[in-house]
Amino acid sequence: MDHMKRQLSFNQLSEENTKKLRNELLDELRVSSIENLSNELFHEIFDYLDGIDIYEAFSNINYRFQQLLTSSPVLYKIELIYVSSTARFMFIYQQIKHQIYSINFQIPVHINQLLTSFIIDSSFNRL
Repeated sequence: MDHMKRQLSFNQLSEENTKKLRNELLDELRVSSIENLSNELFHEIFDYLDGIDIYEAFSNINYRFQQLLTSSPVLYKIELIYVSSTARFMFIYQQIKHQIYSINFQIPVHINQLLTSFIIDSSFNRL
């Protein structure tokens, strides 16, 4: 009878330890903040977003995001759809011009104005 009590206690203890370890592992795996996501995942997400929006949303948040935005694997695809997007582009293109992959002009009225406002040269080396 005493042997049976010890065995139950051991089994209960083992079960408790297993639960604790499982909970600790789940806590480690849980992503509680966007900052805990990997850079590779951000690169994948950025593929679906407009370059101007990416830069405006993530620049100057903290050092890590600033480094992520200026790292060479991040290539910006720019969609100039509205006049306001052109103005926003002109404001930030100096910071990202070496990382611009494509510019899609959808506002033909302002293309000449935009093209004359900056020089397209070797600084657009990925375009």
